[in-house]
Amino acid sequence: MLRFVLRTHRTSPVRAAAVACAALALLTASCRDGPTEPPFELTLAIVPQTITGGDGHSCGLAVSGAAYCWGRGDVGQRGDGTNTGTVTAPVAVAGGLLFESIHAAGFRTFALTADGVAYAWGSNAGILGDGTTNTRYVPVRVAGGLTFRQLSAGYDHTVALTAAGVAYEWGFVDGGDPGDGSTTNLRKSPVPVAGGLTFRDIGAGSGYSVALTSAGEPYAWGRNTYGQLGDGTTTDHYAPRPVGGSLTAARLSVGHAHTVILTPSGTAYSWGLNGGALGDGTTAERHQPVAVTGGVVFQQITAGAGYTAALTPFGIAYTWGPNSFGNLGDGTTQTRTTPGIVLGALKFRSIHIGRNRTLAVTTSGGGYAWGFGGNGERGDGTRTLSQNTPVLILGGLSFR
Repeated sequence: MLRFVLRTHRTSPVRAAAVACAALALLTASCRDGPTEPPFELTLAIVPQTITGGDGHSCGLAVSGAAYCWGRGDVGQRGDGTNTGTVTAPVAVAGGLLFESIHAAGFRTFALTADGVAYAWGSNAGILGDGTTNTRYVPVRVAGGLTFRQLSAGYDHTVALTAAGVAYEWGFVDGGDPGDGSTTNLRKSPVPVAGGLTFRDIGAGSGYSVALTSAGEPYAWGRNTYGQLGDGTTTDHYAPRPVGGSLTAARLSVGHAHTVILTPSGTAYSWGLNGGALGDGTTAERHQPVAVTGGVVFQQITAGAGYTAALTPFGIAYTWGPNSFGNLGDGTTQTRTTPGIVLGALKFRSIHIGRNRTLAVTTSGGGYAWGFGGNGERGDGTRTLSQNTPVLILGGLSFR
C-alpha cells in the first residue's frame, strides 16, 4: 500500500486525495475515476538555485557552499583561474568563497554569498557588472556595494533583487532592456529598473526580463519579438508593464524567449516563443499566458533555451520542448509539445536547464545531467554529444 504525505495549506480531504491520486497515476491507471477537484494550494517558496548551466559549462554548489564548475573554461567561465579548454568533471572555483546560490548563462557565472554579495567570473565585455570589460578567471565582486537576496543571469544581462525587493540589472542587451527607461543598452555595473515597483521573484532571458510583485502580478520589459513580454503584442518596452491574463503567480522562470510561471495551486502557464517549449500541445507563439497541458501539479519549474523542465511535489521530473540531444531525458530525441516524465525513477529536489542539457539534484544530494555534452558540460567524464537519460555527475560531490 502506498501512502502519500504532503504539507499543504487549506487542503480538504478531497483535494489531498486528488494529489495522491495524481502521483499514483504515474504508476497505475487505477485513479482515473477518482476525485477531480482542482489541486490543493501549495507553498511555492523561492528557493536558492544550487545547480546551473551556461553555454558550454555547468556549475553547482556542494553542501558546504563551495562552488564547482565543469565543461568549457576558455574565457574563465569555470572560475578556476585557468583558460585550459574543457574538463569533464567538477573542479573547484578559486578563492575559497562560500555561496548560497549560483547562476550561469552564456560564457559567464554569477553567485551570491549568504550575506547577499554578488560575485561574477568569465567573459565580460561589460556584462559581469564589475565596472570593467576585463575577462575574469576567478570570482570578482559586482560593483556598487549592493547586496541582493536573489539573482538571475540571462544570456547577456543579469537582474537581481535587494532585500527590499528593489530590482537592479546590468549587462548588454538590445530591444529596450535594461529597463531603466533609456535605450542605452550597456550597463557595466548595476542600475535600478524603472517604474518604482518592488518584486519578490525575478528572471532574465535573452534581452528581456520578467518579475513578480509581492501580490504575484507578473511584469515584463525588454525585447518582445516573439511575444515574450506576454502583453499581447510584439512591441518592445523600455520599462516594466503588466503581463496579460490577470494571473497570480507564485514562481517564475525565464528562458531564452519564453517564460513559465506557477500559480499558487501549482498550475503552469507559459508564453513567448514555442516550438514545444510552452507545453500547450502546439508549436505556435503565444503572446499571452496559456496553460500547460496535462493538469500536472508542479512545485518547481525552469525555462531554458527552447525547452522547459519542472518538478512535482513528489520530486518527479517532467520536460517538454525540442529534444535534439536527449535533453528531455525521456529516452528519445523526439520533440514533445506536452509534459513527459524523465526516465530513471529518480526523485529530485532541484532542476535547471543549461543550453541543450538539463541538470538536477536528487533528494539525497546526487547530481545528474542529460542532454548535450560535447564540451564536457554534463560532468559525466565524457564528451559524447547526446545523452537521453540521466547520468551521474562525477566527483563524489553532494550538492545542495
